[in-house]
Amino acid sequence: MVRNTYKSRTTLLAAVMTLIPAAASAELRVNLDELVGFSTSSKTKIEQAANLLETILNSDEFKQAVLAHQFEGKTLFSNNDRTLNDGPIQRGLTNEQVYEALMAGAEQLKGRPSVEDSVANLELHLYTPAWYKKWSVVGYGYPGQANIYMNWYYFNSFNSAQIIGNLVHEWIHKLGFDHDYGRTARRPCSVPYAIGDIVARLGGGKATEPPNCEKAR
Repeated sequence: MVRNTYKSRTTLLAAVMTLIPAAASAELRVNLDELVGFSTSSKTKIEQAANLLETILNSDEFKQAVLAHQFEGKTLFSNNDRTLNDGPIQRGLTNEQVYEALMAGAEQLKGRPSVEDSVANLELHLYTPAWYKKWSVVGYGYPGQANIYMNWYYFNSFNSAQIIGNLVHEWIHKLGFDHDYGRTARRPCSVPYAIGDIVARLGGGKATEPPNCEKAR
């Protein structure tokens, strides 16, 4: 049953990846540096998702969507500050600077040098929460730490596009970007949320329109 599902997903992913035009120079790589708690079948699923994510991040369609993102009538993201691991905060980044930070792949992690190596280094832990918390969060991480924790219940039910929407959200936190933790109107327009939405939509995982950030506060 699972194998048949993977075959159909592989066919769908191949079709999606051929429809996304590559950017002029496809440089950012997505590396699965560590996989903890993944079975053989779940490893196959996350590898397929990582391949799709790399294709999307290096596409011209993704680049244009990031550069064109608007918040309150201006071409920018909400929460567009970036905290570096040596202390300083880069404030008010433009969309171009946000895109450049993504493509540089310099994670801001405690005790590790920040290197612009054009690699998204992913250290993923798949966990199964207690039954009463099974749908509490899709995934999470801790500031300055590399590990990204993925909820098995969501992972098992999500398609690849939905997985990478959350995965890139959590990775963007590792780059030093943040968002409001209350459910504010502007939170969907922040760098982690908005780019997660862009990636999921380009991967075919969302039929909804992008968040309306024109009057979000």
